[in-house]
Amino acid sequence: MSSPAGRISFMSNLSLGKWKGKDCSLGSTFGMVRLSLFSLLTMLVLAPPALRADTFQDYTSRATFGGNDSLNWGQLGTCNQNVTNPATVTSANGLAVTASQAFGNFVEAVQVNPNNSGGCLKTGPQGWYGHFAAGDNLLFTGGSGVGSGPITLNFGSPITGIGMQIDPACVCTFEATLDIYHGVILLSTITLNGQNLNGPDTSFGLNNALFFGLEDLSAPDITSVVISVPSSSGPFGNIVEDFGINQLSLDDATSVPEPSSLLLLGTGLLCVLGAARRK
Repeated sequence: MSSPAGRISFMSNLSLGKWKGKDCSLGSTFGMVRLSLFSLLTMLVLAPPALRADTFQDYTSRATFGGNDSLNWGQLGTCNQNVTNPATVTSANGLAVTASQAFGNFVEAVQVNPNNSGGCLKTGPQGWYGHFAAGDNLLFTGGSGVGSGPITLNFGSPITGIGMQIDPACVCTFEATLDIYHGVILLSTITLNGQNLNGPDTSFGLNNALFFGLEDLSAPDITSVVISVPSSSGPFGNIVEDFGINQLSLDDATSVPEPSSLLLLGTGLLCVLGAARRK
């Protein structure tokens, strides 16, 4: 991908010709002023998010996050089915999302009901049920042993925001992290601390798993995210745990102007300003 400097250099090689009888070529003062303003606008619009200083908002509630799209993991197969890594799925609005992890298969799982029925999210001889809403379809990292995560999600086109609930397969205190990226640039991170307690069957499936989300308030710049449980502390010591995530809440780019539209608008404004100054 071209650097911002490369793009500006390309624009500076354009001949602007004549506008309303005025010489707009690079050799004229009029042309040089217009070109400088045009290049500055181009840099601001096409610069990477790190240079634009995008603004981000974090969320700990799905209701507060909202979103205009969603993705349900139930499309990956039947309950407790191994899922090939990587796996490509599609959101309700048609956005392609590719999920991958460090090694091994995923598992498509379903959260049990509070009365210990109707689901299949369990590992080990005693079983593990979790704290999502009863019947939630889940993407679970534990298809090939402990610590298969983190989960990386790559999007077919950039989005503005994402959120989900997360629950590790442990009786433990834990740390959960969501990182959002534009290409290889880390845009923002949210980290939450939680605790899973061993309790009766009636404590499961109550929709009290941690929710976290991040939104880019400036532009649709999120091309991928990484979800992880980097540490936990429990009966088996401090280890990296397998975990599950439920449906994704997404904000796509429909409500944010595309850079090309902004550039066209800015060019028009520059022409208007030029006309006003010459009168």
